[in-house]
Amino acid sequence: MSSAIRAPTKAQFLIAFACDPGTVARESRNGPHDYFTHAFLKYIAVAQKIEDMMKLVSLELTRITSSKQRCWTNACLNQDVYL
Repeated sequence: MSSAIRAPTKAQFLIAFACDPGTVARESRNGPHDYFTHAFLKYIAVAQKIEDMMKLVSLELTRITSSKQRCWTNACLNQDVYL
């Protein structure tokens, strides 16, 4: 038996990171939130699939940082998840 901790096979998840692995998230000087949080809050209130929302967040983050940062997600979803 492996000593690694594994999520149950029925579990679904999406983990969102503010930046790609090996990079550092950029701080914003234009408000109380960093760039990722700004983009995330912009789209979280719109009813849509979480994968579609994260695509919009990534596009917004890339746009507002002039392509210096993009978010990264890791997901295991076997059905649509709406927020």
